[in-house]
Amino acid sequence: MRELTSASEWNKMWQEFRTANATVSGKKNDQGEFWDRRADSFANNTIKSRDTSRVDRVFGFLRGHGALDQNIRILDIGSGPGSFAIPFATLGNQVTALDPSRRMLDLFAQSVPDHLKDNIETIEGIWEDIDPVSRGWTGCYDLVFASMCPGINEQSLIEKMMICSRQWCYISAFSGPRHFEVYDEIFQTVAGHPYPNHFNDIIFHFNLIYALGYKPVIQFVESSFVQKETVENIQKEVYRLLPEATGKSESVIEEVIARHTIDGEVHQQVSSTVGMMLWRVK
Repeated sequence: MRELTSASEWNKMWQEFRTANATVSGKKNDQGEFWDRRADSFANNTIKSRDTSRVDRVFGFLRGHGALDQNIRILDIGSGPGSFAIPFATLGNQVTALDPSRRMLDLFAQSVPDHLKDNIETIEGIWEDIDPVSRGWTGCYDLVFASMCPGINEQSLIEKMMICSRQWCYISAFSGPRHFEVYDEIFQTVAGHPYPNHFNDIIFHFNLIYALGYKPVIQFVESSFVQKETVENIQKEVYRLLPEATGKSESVIEEVIARHTIDGEVHQQVSSTVGMMLWRVK
């Protein structure tokens, strides 16, 4: 019987789950290239969107537990194009933003107003490779923040967050699989199952941190939005996972994509449950 109060046991179960559900293979250094390809559409759906509800919801959660104030230092891991880092800086905070994608950081730089540039430092890098001690980050930040960051995927990387924090750590991640209108229709028709995307789950973050002796606060939020993506990127994702699709199957795939394409972009409804988790370091 597995020891459910053991952090190492939860980490082992986490890695087994990730291996069993992995849909992407490759080296960690491929992360930058992976997100470079998705940077523009990701930015269009986040930082360039006028919808501030996601940021408002997260900031409300942080403020409600006393973890967000003005004039504090924040480390944003997996910052992307600045979806949270720029609003953090707008409050007068000093923000260090880390991301593996050069394109994400280029889009980030384009979005930063001149009056906030002294509040933000961007670093291109992978969290796995960061050495907090050599960078002088030990206990350096009031809030270490990782929103929907796939790079936080094992025990040592969570412990590294706590090394950098002198007060709070925040992680958000999916709870259960997401539902993609276009992908699910294609995969159900061609392969007989939904689009495979349940490669990580906040159940592992939560239980591992609990087993380390902390009592994280967690809140679940239902989310739904229309994702806009290029036809090329949708096709790449489908054929990456269905390389054997030819003939009739290929016709079905292209018909579904065409039916959801508006002005050269594929519009698909995406729904998910997200867990937001916060804990104070010892």
